[in-house]
Amino acid sequence: MNANLFPRVLQGQKDAQPVEGLRRLLKTARGRSVNFILVAANVALTVLLLQIVTVGVANGAFSASVSLIGFFLAGNLLGITSCGQLLGMSRLNQFLLPQRIPWAPSTYNHSPMAGNLVEHAITSLLQIIAASGGFLAIPAILSSLGFFMVGSWLGITTYGQLYELTRLNHPLLRQLLRRAPGTYHHSLMVANLAEQAAERIGADGLLARVGAYYHDVGKMVHPNLFVENQLDGKNGHDRLDPRTSAQSIISHVNDGLDLAKEYHLPHAVRAFIPEHQGTGLVKHFYHQARKQANTPARVEEADFRYSGPKPQIRETAIVMLADSCEAAVRAALPPSTGEIEKIVQRITDDKLISGELDECGLTGGDLDQIRQAFVEMLHGVLHPRIQYPQEVAQEPASGSLAVLPMPWSVAVTPSARPS
Repeated sequence: MNANLFPRVLQGQKDAQPVEGLRRLLKTARGRSVNFILVAANVALTVLLLQIVTVGVANGAFSASVSLIGFFLAGNLLGITSCGQLLGMSRLNQFLLPQRIPWAPSTYNHSPMAGNLVEHAITSLLQIIAASGGFLAIPAILSSLGFFMVGSWLGITTYGQLYELTRLNHPLLRQLLRRAPGTYHHSLMVANLAEQAAERIGADGLLARVGAYYHDVGKMVHPNLFVENQLDGKNGHDRLDPRTSAQSIISHVNDGLDLAKEYHLPHAVRAFIPEHQGTGLVKHFYHQARKQANTPARVEEADFRYSGPKPQIRETAIVMLADSCEAAVRAALPPSTGEIEKIVQRITDDKLISGELDECGLTGGDLDQIRQAFVEMLHGVLHPRIQYPQEVAQEPASGSLAVLPMPWSVAVTPSARPS
C-alpha cells in the first residue's frame, strides 16, 4: 500500500475528520494490503512456532512430558484453521473454543517432574498458558474482533459480512423466493453473470455476487407488476395509466432500500439497489404515454426516469449490465450465439451512450471482457437441446401391451420454453 496514502486521505474538506479519513483508508486497503483475517492467521502461526520451540526447550531442559507438545500443536492448529474460516461473526466461537478445549487436559494430566523449584515453576507456567487457551494467541483473537468492530463502527462492509449474505437461506432471500419467485431466479442468474464478469476484469466478484442477490428485493412488495412474476398471465398494469405504471415500477427501488435497512444489509450492498437502475428511463411506459397523449411534448420524461445515482463503482455497473442483458436474452430466446452477442452489444452500447457508465470507472477494455463473459455464460444457459423422437404407438399383438410415449420423450423446442 502506498505509504503516502494516509496523509492524503486526511487532506481536503471532505477528509478533514479523522473518522472519515480512516474510513477511506480502510476502504482503499480492503482486499489488497490490509486483511485482518490473514494478519490474525499469521499471528497464530507465529505463536504456534514460538510455542513449539518453548515447549521443546522446556522438554529438554526440565524433562517436561513429551505429550505436552501434542496439546500445544493440536490447540494452535485448530485455532489457525478456525481463523482461516473466520468469514462471519457467527463462526467466531469456532475460533475461540478450539483454542481452549485441547489445552485443558494438560493442566491436570501433566504434572511437573520432581526437581528444583525453578523447574517446577517454569513447567507449571507452560501448563497455565495451555489451560488459558493459548495466552499468546490473544493477538490473533483481538485482531479478528477488531476487524469486525472497526468495520461496523465506520460503516465499512467486511468480507465476513459478504460471506454471510451469500447464504441462500438468508431471511430476505427466502421471502423473495416465496413472494416473487421469478425475480428470485432472475437474481441468481444475474449474480452468476456479474461474478464471472467482475473476476474477468479484476473487480470484486464476491461483492458483485452479493449485490446481485439483493438488487431487486423491492419487487417482492408488488410482485405482480413485474413480468417475471406474472406466472398466471395477469398483468397488474392492465388497469393503470402509463405514468402510474412507471411510478409503480420505479418505486421498487425505495421499497428495496427500506427492506435492506430493515434487514441491516451493509451499505456497500444497499448501493446496488438504486445504482443498478441509475437514471434510466422506463421506456415502454414513456413511449406508451406519448402515444396516448394529445400533446406528446407535454409528457414529462422525468416522471418516467429513475432518480439514480448512476453506478459509482465497477461492481454496481456490472450488475446493471447483467440485469439488462439477462432480461433481454431471456425475453428474446435467441437461437444462436451470434444473436446473443448482438443483444449484449446493443445493451452495453445503450448504457454507454446514455451516460450511465460515466462515473463507475469501467474502461473500453473492461466492457469487452464483460461482454465476452456474458455471452459465454448466456450461451451455456440457452444452449440448444436434442429433440428426442417420440415413440409411435403400435397395434398390440395378441396378448401384448401397446408401446406408449413416455412423458420425458417429448421435445422442448426453444420457442416453447417459458420466459
